[in-house]
Amino acid sequence: MSSGNTYDLIVLGTGPAGEKAAAKAAYFGKKVAIVEKEKCFGGAGVNTGTAPSKTLKESAFIIQESMTRVSTVMIGPSTVKPPFRISSTAKTMS
Repeated sequence: MSSGNTYDLIVLGTGPAGEKAAAKAAYFGKKVAIVEKEKCFGGAGVNTGTAPSKTLKESAFIIQESMTRVSTVMIGPSTVKPPFRISSTAKTMS
C-alpha cells in the first residue's frame, strides 16, 4: 500500500524534542512529516505538565504578593483579606 508520499524524516510526537527535530530538518531543506496522537500539538510538557503547573504556581505567587502589598501599603496590615486562602503547606512540582 503506497500513497506516493516520501519523506526524509518522520517525527513521532510534537513534544519539545519532536518540534526541534522537525524544525531543524525543515531548515536544512528536508521533507518532514509529523505524527501526533493527541489533538493538541506540543506534548505533555506544554499542554498538561510542567508549563501549566509552573504558570499556575507563578500566578499564585503574584496574587499573594499583590494582596500583601495592597493590605500593607494602601490600607494597613490585616485590614484586607483575600477572598481565598493561600496555604503555605501546598506541595509544588519542580
